[in-house]
Amino acid sequence: MTSVDFSGLRIRHLQVEQSSFIDCDFSRAHLANGNLGLASPPSTYLRCRFDGADLRGVRPGAARFEGCRFDGARLDGWLCFVTEFIDCHFAGPLREMVVSGRPFPPARTEDLGRSRNAVYGNDFRAAELMGVEFVRGIDVDAQLMPEDDAYVRVPQAPARIGAARREIEQWPDPSARALAESMLSFYSIRGYDEQETIFTRRDLPGTVPAQVRERIWAMLSTEVRPGG
Repeated sequence: MTSVDFSGLRIRHLQVEQSSFIDCDFSRAHLANGNLGLASPPSTYLRCRFDGADLRGVRPGAARFEGCRFDGARLDGWLCFVTEFIDCHFAGPLREMVVSGRPFPPARTEDLGRSRNAVYGNDFRAAELMGVEFVRGIDVDAQLMPEDDAYVRVPQAPARIGAARREIEQWPDPSARALAESMLSFYSIRGYDEQETIFTRRDLPGTVPAQVRERIWAMLSTEVRPGG
C-alpha cells in the first residue's frame, strides 16, 4: 500500500502479514488489537506516520519501521523482540517498552533468517523514556538519546558492574550491600548482560532507595582500565 490515509480511523482488529506500507498515514489512528508483523518475511513500513496514534492494543511483531515518525504515539507495553527500527523519530512519553538487538526467543533467529535486529539511526531526544529497556546488544551510540540528567549512560557496562560488585563487598552495612547487589543484578539479567552500553533512567529500579542508586551510578561512571 502506498500513500494510503488511515489517519483517525478506529480499527478493531488489524493483522498484517508479509505486507508493505509506503508513505502511509496512521496519525491519530486507534488500533485496538492485532499484530503489525505477524510472520516472516517481516512486514515493512517505510516513511509512515504514526503521530498521536494509539497502538497499545497491537503487537509490533516482526515489523520493520524505516524513516517512520512516532511523535506522541502511545506504544505502552510494546515488546520489540523481533522488531526493527531504522531512522525513526520518537517524541512524547514512551512507557514500558523493550527494544531488543537480537531476536528473542533465540528460536526466532532461524525463522527470521537473521541473528540481529536492525536498530540504528533513531532519534529519541524528544521522547520521555519511562521504563524503556534497550537490551540484547542494542548499539546505544547508534541512536540519538535524551541528554538531560534524568538518564544515565553506562559504557563498558559488564566490566563496570563487575568492578562495582567487588567494591560493594567491602561495604560495612549489610542492608546497603543487599540493595546495591539487587540493583546490579537488575542490570545483569533480562538481556542487559548482552549490553556493552546501558542507557536507562536514573530513578530505576524503583525498589532501590535513591541514596543507594546514586552511589551505584557514581561507581558505574568510573572507567575500568584493562586489568583493573
